Amino acid sequence: MLTDRCERVRGMNRPRLGCKVLLSAGTALGIWLAAAAPVGAVTIDTQTRTVTAARLSMAFGALEPDVVRSLQWTDSAGTQGETLVDNTEEAICPNAPKGYPANFWGESYGDGSAGTNPELVFGGSNGSWSSPAPDQVQSSTEYPVGCSKYKEAVPVGTTYTYYDTLPQANEIMLKRTWSFALSQRLPAAATGFRAYVPQLPLTHYGQVLYPNAGSLQTETISPTNCGKSACLKELSGAWFAINDGTAGDSQDGSGMIVLRDASDIPGAKLAIQGTFVGAAFPNPIANLSSIDLPVPNGGLGAPITEIEYLCFYDATSWPQAQREALQLPPGCGPLPSPPQEGGGATTVPPPGKTPPPGPAPGPSPPVLGHSFNVARAGGVVLVEPPGTHTFTPLTQALELPLGSIIDATHGSVSITTATPGGGTQTGQFFAGRFVLTQGRDGAVVATLTGGDFSVCPTARERRHLAHASSGHASGKHVVRKLWANAHGKFSTKGNYAAGAVQGTEWLTEDLCEGTLIRVTRDRVAVTNLVNHRHLTVKAGHRYLAKAP
Repeated sequence: MLTDRCERVRGMNRPRLGCKVLLSAGTALGIWLAAAAPVGAVTIDTQTRTVTAARLSMAFGALEPDVVRSLQWTDSAGTQGETLVDNTEEAICPNAPKGYPANFWGESYGDGSAGTNPELVFGGSNGSWSSPAPDQVQSSTEYPVGCSKYKEAVPVGTTYTYYDTLPQANEIMLKRTWSFALSQRLPAAATGFRAYVPQLPLTHYGQVLYPNAGSLQTETISPTNCGKSACLKELSGAWFAINDGTAGDSQDGSGMIVLRDASDIPGAKLAIQGTFVGAAFPNPIANLSSIDLPVPNGGLGAPITEIEYLCFYDATSWPQAQREALQLPPGCGPLPSPPQEGGGATTVPPPGKTPPPGPAPGPSPPVLGHSFNVARAGGVVLVEPPGTHTFTPLTQALELPLGSIIDATHGSVSITTATPGGGTQTGQFFAGRFVLTQGRDGAVVATLTGGDFSVCPTARERRHLAHASSGHASGKHVVRKLWANAHGKFSTKGNYAAGAVQGTEWLTEDLCEGTLIRVTRDRVAVTNLVNHRHLTVKAGHRYLAKAP
């Protein structure tokens, strides 16, 4: 089938590159069919509250359902490492039985230091622990009012999902729901709260890696940097990694990625923080870096759900080149939708017998004016090369021809293109569908595509609001949108306006009434495609190019 499709493309006088790319996409789909198999046997002991999967073993507290006591991962060489958990064994709630930890892997609390408002999952919680499915663990917890500064009991439910097949065997899917009632309001001082706080030992895992402005950023935690108080960072790529960056350390280059699902609420930030003890905080304890969820001015009066993927890696499974390219390791993220036909399983070999395969080889470099490289940075991403008329899940980095459609409505992608000088440029796009084109000067345009404009009023109806309000969407109705975060010659294009990068993050929305450009960082050069006006929009501002 792939060969026939290649011959048809050649018959259309398209470059031979198109054939190569289609084969690459087909190969990637074949790899996905082999790897994305049903979950295998995961052993869960409800008496001891322990979980054993292909690459991971996890133990929960006997007294408190949300306490993760131990978490061990088997690396690419088949060696099981020491526990990644560093809890403190001192009860914080006066009424708690002996043995409750004060701080532990799995907490949820205010966006300041540990124990700040609101205390939602903390030392002294009450609740239950169960296994509702062969591959899942579920906890239901509530922090007692008598122990909480918040003075409100908020039920919190957490579900862990484990995998025994490649490539998802290196991750845990985490789902947590806070059941805020309509009558509950967080304290005025609470601007946000930590969704799920892991506690990796800071003696090894003192680095935090995260994408920003199209490049990989590194923050090293110390007593004077993100120590006593958290450092809040923008979370443009929907993920961060807690990394061992100690040169010569046996675990150097290993760590854990935290990736948010595309369905999670927007506006979250990355809270980077470590804890230290002793005079002037000289002695490290744990890395508390985590996702910080926003709290609206009116408080929270409805349940909130956060889905995260905890992906474990080493220097082999996530080499430095992939990190610099902002490409996550295979299997980090949601399981793609199952194919309609066929597909076999690739089961993880027992540790120490047959080492699991290394990462798939990367794509060929992009060709100026002809092709680009695309890699999934989070969520679910679909691609449709020209002439195929079929979307396939993006499961590994690919080289695709220009003119391909990228559907990142429920995910985010990293796009790398060639520049005239022989170099490359990279940008990130998310929460939208677009077609990618490139000029000879290296300028890349991501044009919004899809959406249903039939719901919008016509120009005549817009002039007669009473008529337009009947049977049509309002002028502010969002038909389609796309977020971009890039440096270099990147721009986005809607129906009536285009925004060109000047080192920034911006949103392009096609509304019924026009195209809106909203800038969240730095500035964007905007072109009104209706009246051909050029202007610069700075961070915190927006511009609407009205439909004619």
